[in-house]
Amino acid sequence: MSMHVSIIERKPEVSTEQFSRRWQAEIAPVVVALPGVISYVQNHVLEHVDRELGPGVSVNPAGVSMIEFADANTMGNTLASAAYQAYLRALEAIASRYIVLDVERHQLSAPPPLEIGGEG
Repeated sequence: MSMHVSIIERKPEVSTEQFSRRWQAEIAPVVVALPGVISYVQNHVLEHVDRELGPGVSVNPAGVSMIEFADANTMGNTLASAAYQAYLRALEAIASRYIVLDVERHQLSAPPPLEIGGEG
């Protein structure tokens, strides 16, 4: 699986509540309609403080998004599409900047087994 991960900062003039509401109501439908998307996860930051990413590099994240694709080729085709450019325009209405990573997912732990049956 390939993932398009974004660390998103909100615009200063957009409140935390407005950011969360608009990200869910306006931007999520655009993302899930992108071709090739398997899943889309929004992670809303609980505590808004600057984070050091390295010497002289800081970020004040409002959220982290993860868009999952079957493979890197599908992801590349989607990121080159007009539909993806529409997503970026929608995001830029509430985001001052975003840092993007395209990654290959490797799940190293399995979820706990389901319990079937039981007493009673």
